Amino acid sequence: MTTILGALGGLTKGLRAALPFIESIVNRDPGLSARDVINAARAAGLSFRDAGAFQVIGQLKANVAVRERFRLTDFNGLPSLDSLERALTPLRKDYSFLVRISGFNRASGSREQRFVTVVSDNLLSPAEILQSALKAPSETPGSSPLENATVSIERGMISPLAL
Repeated sequence: MTTILGALGGLTKGLRAALPFIESIVNRDPGLSARDVINAARAAGLSFRDAGAFQVIGQLKANVAVRERFRLTDFNGLPSLDSLERALTPLRKDYSFLVRISGFNRASGSREQRFVTVVSDNLLSPAEILQSALKAPSETPGSSPLENATVSIERGMISPLAL
């Protein structure tokens, strides 16, 4: 994966700025060709060079393909490295997991959805990820606990430096 990391180091500001938009297109329709993704980004007014975009889009498509494998990991088992998405940039820790928590906030009287990122230098099981995520809101000042909460792990990533 050092090729992706190396490519990102040399990306133009334009492509770095376009990454969130490009990722949203690939997540919505991973079957689009790289050329179609680039054309859609340009139609939205984004400007960047093609050279690095093809490599980044290829990695984003590979990440979408492994996402389901990660979700099928045994609750108490460790995910395989092949089921983790490859982060495009170095992470603070070797592994990062995005968890969605939805529930009723009694303080505000509304249904809320929160996203919690769990980071670790060690590979964690889904059970350990959820346990860490559920602790996080209670440690956040001013955050009320959610009642009748549902929790799901959205994605798991490995830093390119950990490979």
